[in-house]
Amino acid sequence: RYKLFHLDVFSRIFDESGEMLSAGMFIPLAERLGLISSLDRLVLEQALNTTVTALGADQLAVNVSPTSLLDEEFRAWVLKKMKEPNLKAPKLRFEFSEFSALQNFELIKSFGAKLQDLGHGYGIDHFGQGFSNFGYLKTLRPDYVKIDRAYTDELKTKDSDSYFFIGSLTSVAHSLDIKVIAEGVENEVQFKLLQELNLDAIQGYFIDRPKPV
Repeated sequence: RYKLFHLDVFSRIFDESGEMLSAGMFIPLAERLGLISSLDRLVLEQALNTTVTALGADQLAVNVSPTSLLDEEFRAWVLKKMKEPNLKAPKLRFEFSEFSALQNFELIKSFGAKLQDLGHGYGIDHFGQGFSNFGYLKTLRPDYVKIDRAYTDELKTKDSDSYFFIGSLTSVAHSLDIKVIAEGVENEVQFKLLQELNLDAIQGYFIDRPKPV
């Protein structure tokens, strides 16, 4: 029997003609213009205005730019909002890419620990992109890591390097009480191989496609 781990916010912007712009287009632009913390704040406000009943989930994951975290005013606003009791809203899980986590290690470690103390949490997204070792997880202690979809794409047999990598990561993460999620799961072969590796959750089109809230 399977259960929902959390829902992941899939943010997109529509231009004047109604065409959807991908995050890969508008995020770099927002960062260059110094607007990324305003954009992250807007997404977080929308997330906090949802309800567990409407979502059908009690946890909601939101990607946040490390550039926003460098903004002291943004950090203070987030922590203030996280302290406000709201029994109807889902618990938030802030996600940071592995690259940004390593580039801003102490900041994310400190901020993440404060989120956890307030009953929320955080995860490391696109894990494995940086080809780093797993050692830093012992110090960082996120609630979960999401394996980059490049490893999922290569997962075709038990003999693949991806199978070994995912198995090794899962073993280390579980020893630290960190959950492991696979991104980009799109077929039954990947799903069954990941089941064998004892992951905590999977994410991808094999499960469901993005939908408006």
